[in-house]
Amino acid sequence: MTFHERKQARKEYYENYVKGWKLRPCSACNGSGYYDHNGSPDCGSCDGTGEERYNPIQDEKEMIDWILRLGPESWTRRWWESYKNTPRGQEFLNTDEGRKIEEMFNS
Repeated sequence: MTFHERKQARKEYYENYVKGWKLRPCSACNGSGYYDHNGSPDCGSCDGTGEERYNPIQDEKEMIDWILRLGPESWTRRWWESYKNTPRGQEFLNTDEGRKIEEMFNS
């Protein structure tokens, strides 16, 4: 395997499994790592760490899909106008979904 092939494999791994993932308190145990306070076993959802991994980019895409299903009502238009002025919103405008939503609001 050449250097460029290994570099491409590392890049694909990063894009698919590392980029964008963050940690937040586990929603099943509320960050304690246990089901309750009476000597119960470790939380099965987070394996006792108290944190769950999530992808904020995927969460945003799900929210955007929800907005597309609703249509351009006035409150979603106000939300969109404030969102697209944020750094992540600017980044999102460069995607196909972002351009699609921008066209929907501008039509």
